[in-house]
Amino acid sequence: MSSKSKYINSILEDCVKNIELVENEMKFYAYNSVDDYDKTLEDDLGDFSISISDRKKINVIIYNPNNSDGTVSGAIAYHYIKDKVPNADILLIPKGEGKGKKLMRNNELEGKNVLIVDLEFKQDMVGLADICNKIYVIDNHKIPKFKLPKNVKLVSSDQKGHASCGLVWKVFYPKRNVPESVKLIDLVDSRKTMRGLSYGQFFGAALTYRFTRNPKIPKSKWESGEVFNDMWKVIDGKKTSLWKIIGWYMSEVEENLKEQIAQYAQVRDFQGFKVGVLNFLDPVLYKKVGRQILTNNDGKIDFAVLWGFEHVSNRYKVAIICYHDPKKCKVNMPKLGTILGKKGGNPSGGGGFGYTGNFYWNKDKNHDIWDLFEKNILSAKERKEVMIN
Repeated sequence: MSSKSKYINSILEDCVKNIELVENEMKFYAYNSVDDYDKTLEDDLGDFSISISDRKKINVIIYNPNNSDGTVSGAIAYHYIKDKVPNADILLIPKGEGKGKKLMRNNELEGKNVLIVDLEFKQDMVGLADICNKIYVIDNHKIPKFKLPKNVKLVSSDQKGHASCGLVWKVFYPKRNVPESVKLIDLVDSRKTMRGLSYGQFFGAALTYRFTRNPKIPKSKWESGEVFNDMWKVIDGKKTSLWKIIGWYMSEVEENLKEQIAQYAQVRDFQGFKVGVLNFLDPVLYKKVGRQILTNNDGKIDFAVLWGFEHVSNRYKVAIICYHDPKKCKVNMPKLGTILGKKGGNPSGGGGFGYTGNFYWNKDKNHDIWDLFEKNILSAKERKEVMIN
């Protein structure tokens, strides 16, 4: 963080130090108390643990760089290891879903003790067990249905409970209370509420713009652990009111932008569905723009489609976003993303989570982005498979 930013933050911090931000009382909370939160966290962990000696031996952290749950999880583990073993040489690897094959080509992983956080352990990652000494997975996505190799130890809330950061904190700091900052990211990521904690979405927005999606932070600072050190100061700093207020202003700008962008979406046919489509795929705003498209066309479309050409991969990247309401969402987004990803020339397909799906579509003589809108690529059987009864 620059000296100028630190100076401004110190002024804001002094202004809000005695302010407690509290939302109106709700009828229902997922967690009515700290005890409720802690108990469900322990339930999600079950008998999973990593001994102190094994925690200190972890020398690779593979984390999801695409959201604050992944980066906060990585920062917690990184700080613990560096605090206990100051001279530890830790390899930090940011990876998104479906990158298992690329990881296996990384010679630096041979014989290492690896921690994977906020990434679903899919079949394409099993080969890592042949390369690495030990693998620990702490996640909140689907629990694998296949048998895990003997040197892989995994825990996941299976899309039902806590986010990864809450689980990671309890594994590395089992005797310390979970700080408010971690709880807020946990609640936002798992879409849950807790009595006494408010405005987590603003806290999360501040961390997203300051760290996770900050284009001004060079890759070298992520690799060196400098960003994780800065994140730790926020996580352990007990200054959530400051970051909530920063996030609130950021969210105001975000709201304005998404409404301006979403108005340009057009209603089109897409594999037998009516969709709101827009050539837009900003990594920070695309989900919010997608939901705004749904709001603008409520009742007229089945879901929103956002796409863009990704020059790094030389492919089209497509996001499909449905109503965040089981009564309105009639199409399984992750399943549709998986099927279309395979048809788009990608053997591993696509995927997604909850009401959002994503996939790549090749740009070659056999594939064109307009085929998705002009041709029936889905078979009748496949279309039936993705429908939610």
